[in-house]
Amino acid sequence: MVINYKHEAYVRFTSKPGVVYAIALASPEKETTIQSLGSNSTSEAGLAAGSIANVQLLGSDAKLEWSQSDNGLSISAPSSKSGDFAYVFKVSLKGA
Repeated sequence: MVINYKHEAYVRFTSKPGVVYAIALASPEKETTIQSLGSNSTSEAGLAAGSIANVQLLGSDAKLEWSQSDNGLSISAPSSKSGDFAYVFKVSLKGA
């Protein structure tokens, strides 16, 4: 099952210099795609318009497999859940 977060209703964002936090309000299954973080993103906030250096799932030690394309940031979720309510992806940007 692929969950495509096409609408901001399912993902909330916050940031600090060099890092974007994507807070998913639904449990990621095998793969998650966050379209707002695509390499050609034209979101009003300009989220991650540049290259991404690393992606982590907070609360999990698992190394995530991920890729960024024009269509979004695709993340393969770990087999174990890191929480019951929201899932926070820490997206580190290159050059930060």
